[in-house]
Amino acid sequence: MGIISKLKGLFQPPNKDRNHWFYVRCNVCKEILKGRIDLYNNLSLHADEGSDKGAYYCRKVMIGSKGCYRPIEVEYFFDVDRKVVDQRITGGEFATEQDYQEQSSLRA
Repeated sequence: MGIISKLKGLFQPPNKDRNHWFYVRCNVCKEILKGRIDLYNNLSLHADEGSDKGAYYCRKVMIGSKGCYRPIEVEYFFDVDRKVVDQRITGGEFATEQDYQEQSSLRA
């Protein structure tokens, strides 16, 4: 193993899924959107002392492609192991992967 490979290994996370995928449905147009959080690049430290919300925080704002253009804001809180401990949404509701797949098959 060369020195370059060893250096790359220092900056890469352990081999596990580094993404948290989520699905949201717009309150207005009902379009279902797929979102992604990179657990090693998109998280910020959550600094509230004594909070049970978690150690990391991520906020995403999503806008659909059907012409509605209403923002859907999601907030996620993660523990030190990068597992979801709380989630909030404004402008929509959380959906499932199955909902997203069904919507995608209707478009095809």
